[in-house]
Amino acid sequence: MNVCSFIGRICNEVKLEKANETSVVGINFALKTDRKNQDGSYRTAFLNCKAFGTTAEKIAQYFKKGDPIAITAKVTDESYTTQDGKNVSKIGFIIFGFDFLKPKEKTQTQAQSQQSDNDDDIPF
Repeated sequence: MNVCSFIGRICNEVKLEKANETSVVGINFALKTDRKNQDGSYRTAFLNCKAFGTTAEKIAQYFKKGDPIAITAKVTDESYTTQDGKNVSKIGFIIFGFDFLKPKEKTQTQAQSQQSDNDDDIPF
């Protein structure tokens, strides 16, 4: 089974692109590891992730740099040869599910509506 779940933050500006008419978004994802540095702070791992189709469109619509996100992804690898003849292998993650980790911000209309519903000066 090839399924990974991570909780972390988006490290780059989220930009929706098209590749052969398919929506694509690439994010750099930071997560705290259980390993500590010499100063006692936890180390951070950075993962390269991509999402496609409606998953990519929704991530681009609702998330921005710095936002926390929970993702479910599968591991993928990419191998290629550089111009100088070196063989390179990279591991990445394809996101197929995500969850919001912070409440959606209220719009000004919602905030005004909520204020009018809390009228404490009603005499009865």
